Amino acid sequence: MLKELGEQLNTVHVPTNGQLVTPWLLTAHWNEWAKWFKKPMEELCALVSLPWPSLPDKEHYRTLPESIRSYFEEAVMLIDTTDNLVLQRLNLPDPAKEGISNMPFHKHLHQSTLKQYIHPIVCFMMMLLQCLWFLKGANMEILRLEDMLQEDGIDQSQIVHQINVILLKVWTAPWSKNKFHIVPNPTESCLALLTLNHDGLG
Repeated sequence: MLKELGEQLNTVHVPTNGQLVTPWLLTAHWNEWAKWFKKPMEELCALVSLPWPSLPDKEHYRTLPESIRSYFEEAVMLIDTTDNLVLQRLNLPDPAKEGISNMPFHKHLHQSTLKQYIHPIVCFMMMLLQCLWFLKGANMEILRLEDMLQEDGIDQSQIVHQINVILLKVWTAPWSKNKFHIVPNPTESCLALLTLNHDGLG
C-alpha cells in the first residue's frame, strides 16, 4: 500500500511554474509559519511524509494508510444510500450562493482516483499525529488515535471511527489567524508543506 502511495506521489500533477505556485504559498503565509515554528524546512516537510516501515520512529504508523483506505471505501459505499438532495449539495462548493445542482454525483471513474485522494489524507493525519495543532477539542482525539495505533490487536473499525472523529472536528472548526498561530488551519499548512521542496521553494 505504501509503495503504491509513494508511486502516486511521484505522479501527482503539481504546477512547476513558480509563478503559479508561489502566490498561493505567499497567501498561506507558509514562510511566516515556518519561521514561527523554528524548525528546519526538511524537518517540517518530514511531518507530511508517508510512514515508511523502514523509519523506526514511524513504524507504529504502518497500518495508517490501510485504515484511511478503509475509511474512504466506506464513504464511497454510502453514496448509494445518501439522499439525492444531499448529493446535489455536495456537488457544489457553495450551494447557498449557487443553488442546487442537478448534475449527477459521479463516483470514481478510475481505481487510481481513490489512491490519489488517500495520499494527502495519510500525510495530513501524519502531520496531526506528529505535531499537535492548537486544535481545541481535537488534540485529545488525536492522542487517542496515537495510542490505538500502538496497541496490538485493536479492531480496524475502531481506528476508522477515530479517524472520522478527528477529521470531523478539524474540518468543521472555524479557523482565524491569531497571535499564537499565523496559519491556524492545519489543512492549509499540510497542503503548503506538500507543495514545498526541501529547500523551502515551491
